[in-house]
Amino acid sequence: MDPYADADTRGLLVLALLLLITLLGGLRPHDPPPTSPPLAAVPADAPAVRRVALGLPVPCGTTDPRVYEVLPGVGPSRARALADAAGRGRLRGPHDLLRIPGFGSKMATRIAPRIEACPTPSETP
Repeated sequence: MDPYADADTRGLLVLALLLLITLLGGLRPHDPPPTSPPLAAVPADAPAVRRVALGLPVPCGTTDPRVYEVLPGVGPSRARALADAAGRGRLRGPHDLLRIPGFGSKMATRIAPRIEACPTPSETP
């Protein structure tokens, strides 16, 4: 009997176990992106910020930049640009994101589902 046969078998078993752990480790749910702040860090005096931090869309016509900063990839300058555009009536929905300076197609695609569209005058009761 070969004295190294058991060592080779153990080595293969360890390798198979490590491979299995690696594969199963990739199947677990991933943590949310680090760009969205934890809910505890969201100011309590801003209900719209808390709403957006929970994953709901930004309400139509929101002019508070803090609300937009919760969106993934949106920092203070982009948040101010979004708030200014909303205040001027130029951000009436996700379709208007490409008209705002600092927003390309990738960024617009990423945050478009998180922007609520304003109703058109014909849709209002």
